[in-house]
Amino acid sequence: NNLLAELETEGAEQRHSQLLESSRENSIPKKHARLGFVTDSLENTVELLGQAISTLESKADKTEWNVKGIVYREKALETKGKVVALFSGQGSQYMNMAKELFFNFPAMAAPFSA
Repeated sequence: NNLLAELETEGAEQRHSQLLESSRENSIPKKHARLGFVTDSLENTVELLGQAISTLESKADKTEWNVKGIVYREKALETKGKVVALFSGQGSQYMNMAKELFFNFPAMAAPFSA
């Protein structure tokens, strides 16, 4: 909740920019929880972060969830062996389908953030 409070005070735009930049640089240890969402503004970040906090409180017993574009995992996926990503030319595509891939496997996003 401290982060949410910081984003609702004067100087929030600068803190928001710092947060966005650091999210691109940090490597998350495998045992740490993950919370991800896509945002395009400070206002949207505040809204989604507030929703995430509420959902974390109401689903405290869950190890993972995906609610309204906000994705949570208690820890990284285990990646024993090879990892394959398949996006077929037909079938059940959906908007932002790569978002979960990039969230759970940050190395897959690396070529796009260079």
